[in-house]
Amino acid sequence: MPGLLPPELAVKDTPGHVRSFLGKPELRWTAAPSAPEVHGAVVHLWRLSFGKEAAGLSRLQGLLSGEERERSQRFRFERDRDHYAIGRGVLRTILSRYVPADPASLRFEYGPQGKPALAGAAPWLSFNLSHSSDCLLVLVGDGRKVGVDVEELRSNPDEADIAASLYSGAERELLKLASSSETFLACWTLKEAWVKAIGGGLSIPLIDMDVSQAVLQGSAVVEYSTTVEQENPNSYTLARINAGDGYAAAICVAGVDYQLRCFDC
Repeated sequence: MPGLLPPELAVKDTPGHVRSFLGKPELRWTAAPSAPEVHGAVVHLWRLSFGKEAAGLSRLQGLLSGEERERSQRFRFERDRDHYAIGRGVLRTILSRYVPADPASLRFEYGPQGKPALAGAAPWLSFNLSHSSDCLLVLVGDGRKVGVDVEELRSNPDEADIAASLYSGAERELLKLASSSETFLACWTLKEAWVKAIGGGLSIPLIDMDVSQAVLQGSAVVEYSTTVEQENPNSYTLARINAGDGYAAAICVAGVDYQLRCFDC
């Protein structure tokens, strides 16, 4: 499968430290291998369905830690409890293919903003998870920072207010030209994936994270400094993802030298 950033892809500089691609990444969803590897600058995106995974709910619940079971019970509605258990169980199952290890034996540690990482088992493995409605996405990398976000396409009565306070001027101009929930969520998922990759949570001002080029072109390389003093900003690749009809989705990966492979389960 061709890489997300093929060497021959032309790149040009544009204002705002955003370099835009002259094309869109081609995605092909394939069956997942039994023993996947992300060495050699490869990033994997897994797509799953809550509806399909629900048949194995009991098994997935059995993989959870005591803390995860406790947390699942805090959800008010059964559907949310089940989705949490399925999401965590599936995440454990996927990560266990890379380590390899018993899914139930995996332990997680959390950063200052709550971003999870495997505790000690595989420092070279990075991952992120997002879900909405029936869609569940898991992004796995070779230790580089990764982020993924998916949202069901539906209108939000607060879109204008959210855009006014959290979207850049260029993003607001896009909404004027193509005012739709799809455009709004294209911006939102790209921003969320970027924030999740960095791991900064609410400490990062979304209005300063312009994703307009990625919305227009399908993908873009952006730069972000974690501190004011940082002389060399970190480069991240943003890309819109076709996760299926009725969804907006995006990924963010640190760097540009990698290939993206997509697995449909």
